[in-house]
Amino acid sequence: MDTVKCSVCGKEMDFKNARECEICGKTVCLDCLGYFAVYKRSVYRDYENLVPVCPNCKPKAMLSKKLLKIVDEVFREEKEVK
Repeated sequence: MDTVKCSVCGKEMDFKNARECEICGKTVCLDCLGYFAVYKRSVYRDYENLVPVCPNCKPKAMLSKKLLKIVDEVFREEKEVK
């Protein structure tokens, strides 16, 4: 059996128990895996699709990273101006 390592916790697992993050493509174990819903509209009906993601790519975590980056850029510019 092929074994792979979880990119989040480092746990070794069989290849069949590993999942891949849809956003970044990292290998994640079932314990660390999270999902978020994406609403899709088709011709006949609307439905919800669950997307597997790692903890770093969850929408709340991604928003926090972007906000921290923006705050760092703003405060860095103010320090350079003075």
